[in-house]
Amino acid sequence: MFLRLFLAIFVLCTSFPAVGEQACTEMWCQEGLTLQFDGGNWPKGEYVFKVNMDGAVTTCRGALPFKTCKGNVICDSDNIRIGESGCALPEEAHLFYGILSQKTPAHIAITIARGDGRKFSYEADVRSQCFYPNGPHCDARQCCSAVISVPLSWQ
Repeated sequence: MFLRLFLAIFVLCTSFPAVGEQACTEMWCQEGLTLQFDGGNWPKGEYVFKVNMDGAVTTCRGALPFKTCKGNVICDSDNIRIGESGCALPEEAHLFYGILSQKTPAHIAITIARGDGRKFSYEADVRSQCFYPNGPHCDARQCCSAVISVPLSWQ
């Protein structure tokens, strides 16, 4: 009886961190760049996205309205994804909501060309935010990401 009680207390005491210690988890954050388009309209037609991140250029092609709910934009690199939204809604609700990358560049320049000849361009330095999701004593490195909101206007 005493042995069972001792073992139960031992297991309980060694299963939890001591008071004042922080437990480490496997939680992480979404790393990379999210460039969100604010406003603007996305008329039906062909679109070509040219994304230059620190000198590496990726070209993506897509069209509105979407044909399916997945994979409507094809890129020549896996470094970039174009966010698609509204596929289950009427065609006029289909749009590209942003540019996504698992890497956070120091500089980005984008041009989006529409089939009717109108264009949108944006260029800026990227400032990432870095932190330790579980605290510096738990994580071997910081998690860095950047979110940029850009008003969409066609020229």
